[in-house]
Amino acid sequence: MISPAVLTAVEVFAAIMILPTVIYFLGHHLMRPFPKAFNALHLMFGGYMASVFTAALVVLVIS
Repeated sequence: MISPAVLTAVEVFAAIMILPTVIYFLGHHLMRPFPKAFNALHLMFGGYMASVFTAALVVLVIS
């Protein structure tokens, strides 16, 4: 049986990484005709992923 802690970790992972990635790819397809919005989407997603990566490294170093 899968423990509740593992299920919670999977849900948190989905909320932090998978859902924004799905939104990014959907926006990538829809924003292609709008170059400025397309570039803004890349910058926002890149900043988001960099901040998540930095936070993960901080948590790993502190733990």
